[in-house]
Amino acid sequence: MITQTINHLIDHTNLDPKASKDSLLVLAKEALAYRFNSICIRPQSVRELAPIYRCSAVISFPLEKMSYQPGEDKLEDFIDKFFLNPSLEAVLEECETALRDGALELDPVMNPKHLIEELPISLNPIYQSLTSIIDRVFDLESLFLNKYDNLEAVDICLKPIFSCELLNDNQLKYSVEILAKVAQYYKLKRDKLNSSLKINISYKNSTGFIEVVGLAAQANPDLIRKIKNLLDLYDKEPYVQIKAAGGIRSYEDAINIINITNERLSHIGTSKGIQLCETI
Repeated sequence: MITQTINHLIDHTNLDPKASKDSLLVLAKEALAYRFNSICIRPQSVRELAPIYRCSAVISFPLEKMSYQPGEDKLEDFIDKFFLNPSLEAVLEECETALRDGALELDPVMNPKHLIEELPISLNPIYQSLTSIIDRVFDLESLFLNKYDNLEAVDICLKPIFSCELLNDNQLKYSVEILAKVAQYYKLKRDKLNSSLKINISYKNSTGFIEVVGLAAQANPDLIRKIKNLLDLYDKEPYVQIKAAGGIRSYEDAINIINITNERLSHIGTSKGIQLCETI
């Protein structure tokens, strides 16, 4: 039996860089059959799959999974090995290509090295990158007008990925503050342009590609509760939501996350979408 209460939250995911076209086509058809929110894929596959199902494209995403062992591995060295370091223009070009190919959701990876030193938020490269992505989305408004009859129905999502498994509490707080300010920037920009184009913003907690030795799941309840509480503090409207990703493997896991987030949950990122939705 398909459980109707969570299928609409699931970002059905396959980020294997070696995934075959056939396996990604199966992913899209599964999403269609189960009425999932979207499929989360690498951007090179968006053009082929967007006509089949709503696509969420990862941006600046690492090529392979890596293991990190706290206390033995030096964090700075791990960050340098795992995270790509593209220029801002390269990030914007990747975002624009994905949107032109048909993606309606963007999941850009944020480098945690920009959270180590707490700069004024307007000077932080994460803030500058995300606000630049928002600017680029608005620059493409005519593209969306040509594709859709009603801009209100376009429903763009921006879900920056913060690798929370690598962050301490201060860095986690700083990352939430940044995203709350990004949301404020978006709302002011939209009002200034008098645009009908809506960008939903969600805090995504993990790429799912980092295995931290001793950590059972990236989207563990304690972490998601911390993110939710911080958003309640810095995003009082509220506007920013949460995409919980990494280690959600059962219906019970999903329901626990839903209860913790208390309506701030926009997506559940998982490769186990069918398993989550099938109950005995």
